[in-house]
Amino acid sequence: MDEPKVMNVSLIGIGGYGKKIAAYLQQIPGVNIVCCFHPDPDKCRAAAEHLGCRAARDENEAVGGPGIDTVVVATPDPCHFDYVKRAIRAGRHIFVDKPMVGTLHEARQLRDLMTGYSGVFFVGHNMRRAAGFRKIRQLYLSGRLGELVAFDVRLSHGGAFRWGTGYWRSSRDDCREGPLRVNGVHASDVLEYLFGPVESVFAKFNPNVTAHAAPDTGLAMARVCGIYGSISTSWVIPSIDRFHFEFTDAVADYDLKTLSLRRGRDVDCVPNPVVPVALDDVDGRYEQFVELEGAVTAGGTVETGFEEGYRGVLFFEACYRSVREHREIKLSEMENESTHV
Repeated sequence: MDEPKVMNVSLIGIGGYGKKIAAYLQQIPGVNIVCCFHPDPDKCRAAAEHLGCRAARDENEAVGGPGIDTVVVATPDPCHFDYVKRAIRAGRHIFVDKPMVGTLHEARQLRDLMTGYSGVFFVGHNMRRAAGFRKIRQLYLSGRLGELVAFDVRLSHGGAFRWGTGYWRSSRDDCREGPLRVNGVHASDVLEYLFGPVESVFAKFNPNVTAHAAPDTGLAMARVCGIYGSISTSWVIPSIDRFHFEFTDAVADYDLKTLSLRRGRDVDCVPNPVVPVALDDVDGRYEQFVELEGAVTAGGTVETGFEEGYRGVLFFEACYRSVREHREIKLSEMENESTHV
């Protein structure tokens, strides 16, 4: 009998989110964490001991060391490009958390490197996997909601008050779009999953509440399938996860836990009652790693690959250009630019 195939992982990034990813990977029978890496040798050795794997001595070993077929990148955004580039060149399967990279220039370089690449490339846009979005998409595609009329997305928290000026999200160089990058790519990917490509954005940064160099609040008017709606992101208010969608035959509200619908058109301007919608219990983060394992070991497909990652980068690049140029930016403008712009 043939030995079952196993996904042999090098985990790059063993901090807060890296620890969560490791816990997910350890729950999946077909996954073996063989290596981990952190630039601090002491932290790397401690993580390796905890995970029961070897500690990579440097970036080259973390990607190209023996027994590795899959590289999982769970580092801060500014580090994604270097590790993903190395993994592509080494022919490894790749999982990288969203956003795929930090700039459109980096995304274009990866696109060039992808020529001839045959591995699994998975970008961790996991919010679309939430049960409420699966349900909204099902109802929308069936025609039961009618046509999209407007949307309002608010994804915010108060994390900036805990961050020092040396933290990467506080740096204009490392996170020039602020929450419109880190939170905004969740919004843009969900919108594209539900309704189609984001066509254009007009964005603004509010004056900072904190002393950070990077923005701590960002707003964007986005156009999707010809319809304008709003995306609001902040790191300086109590947490909000709110998706409000208005259709010709329904209104939907979702906070990543509870989905409520008002369906049917008003009679004499009297709204129909709000009805809660039963949802499956889904862990989208765990689900994506099960999907990754199946793609690596059995040739399955992944839902969010390079193209979805590239679209996310286009979104926040468009937001940055809009703020800088004080105009609405069409994403098609950037798609048609040369690689070296």
